[in-house]
Amino acid sequence: MKIILLLIACLLYKPVQAKEHVVADILREAEDYINVKPSHSYALLSQSLDLTPLNDVQRIRWYIAKVRSSVAINQLQNIEQDITQLLSYKQHDYFQEHIIETLNAMSIYLRRQGYWTQAKYSYECALKSNPSRDQKIGLLINLAVLARYLEDDFLSKKAYQQALEIAIKTKDIRAVATINNNLGSLALDKGNIDEAERHYRLALAGYQSTDFRTGNMTAGTNLLLIFVIQKNTLNFQRLIEPISSFIDNFPDQSRKALLFWVVSADKVNQGQAIDEKTKTELKTAFYQLQGSKLQEVVNIYLAPMFKIELTIPSEINKKDLPTKPWFEQLNQCFK
Repeated sequence: MKIILLLIACLLYKPVQAKEHVVADILREAEDYINVKPSHSYALLSQSLDLTPLNDVQRIRWYIAKVRSSVAINQLQNIEQDITQLLSYKQHDYFQEHIIETLNAMSIYLRRQGYWTQAKYSYECALKSNPSRDQKIGLLINLAVLARYLEDDFLSKKAYQQALEIAIKTKDIRAVATINNNLGSLALDKGNIDEAERHYRLALAGYQSTDFRTGNMTAGTNLLLIFVIQKNTLNFQRLIEPISSFIDNFPDQSRKALLFWVVSADKVNQGQAIDEKTKTELKTAFYQLQGSKLQEVVNIYLAPMFKIELTIPSEINKKDLPTKPWFEQLNQCFK
């Protein structure tokens, strides 16, 4: 009888073991890809899976990776519930040990949603949490991006300079590329086209040397934008094929919208007529661009090529933004 009961117990236990093994393998694979192909990580973690076989540390890792990949590819529709799940473990030692990853991803999300004050506070919490040199570079870069939206040029340049000094010292090629890409955008804001091109070229070269697809797409599209502004169709045609192939297979509507704008603008530079249907599609694509700064650039440099009048949505009144239930916890740096 004991043998029979033991056999039954084994039969019941093995599927759970197998299931835990499968989910844990998915988690490890998602973490492995998060810096090189976050779209793959997001796809893995977005499956309808039962996480009950995972222990607390594995679940924290799961939600950190899910939030990070969501931000990386700008898929924010379910991020609130993932943040809520993650914060339910805020007293856990593993959460506190990895709080900088969480704060950094949440800061980017908050900036994109218009919660700039909370985003700045989140970065400040992270910078006070003894980040590693690599983490500090990322935090300073993202703080500088936020400062651009706050129109705080002093803070933006100061943060980029601090990040660049660390990145050069540690020979972090990808970080240097990101800083160059963002400095290109600052130059473009000021109308310094040649300076922007120089930074974007350095950024693209850096990203290519580290095989960073997301960076290739970002710097590559920015450089295509510069070539359109310069009416340099030859350089545009040299670059468009590899960049468009990346973007076509990447789930980010903002990048696809910008690509549509620059491709259409290059057609204008070649003397092609743009029909009313395409103009209507361009207007739709304009409101799919992520962030008012990118919309401003397109409105200034590209829209006049099509004789299109666009209205940039006014920034949401920060007082009208709904308070999120975890803001009070953020004020305490989730301690």
